[in-house]
Amino acid sequence: MRTLWAWHCIEENEHKAVAFDTYQQLYDKTLVDYAIRMGVMALITTLIMVAIHSFIVELMREDKQLLNLRSWAQGLNRVWGPNGMFTAIIPGYLEYFRPEFHPWDHHTEFLLNRWRKLLGFNKSR
Repeated sequence: MRTLWAWHCIEENEHKAVAFDTYQQLYDKTLVDYAIRMGVMALITTLIMVAIHSFIVELMREDKQLLNLRSWAQGLNRVWGPNGMFTAIIPGYLEYFRPEFHPWDHHTEFLLNRWRKLLGFNKSR
């Protein structure tokens, strides 16, 4: 499964701008379109955060850790602490809100090459 998910991530990264470019071609680059793009991102972010955190609560309930404050502190630190999973992506996430943002502003070719090599994939796949 790890290889399948890694391949899928590589594939998504290779064409990360397709939907964005399509949106840009279909709609004028006006303040209204920018507001819609920002509103949709804010909505989706909220929905994703609610879903992720409800999964965390459910997993802690299943592990009988729901009332364990130490487990909560450790888990929240892993997610939101100084080196947390979400904390680490905040700067890149906020870049999306720039009016002139484009997905290719974030160069990820080094990640693609590293993972292709690690998994034994060559560029032609």
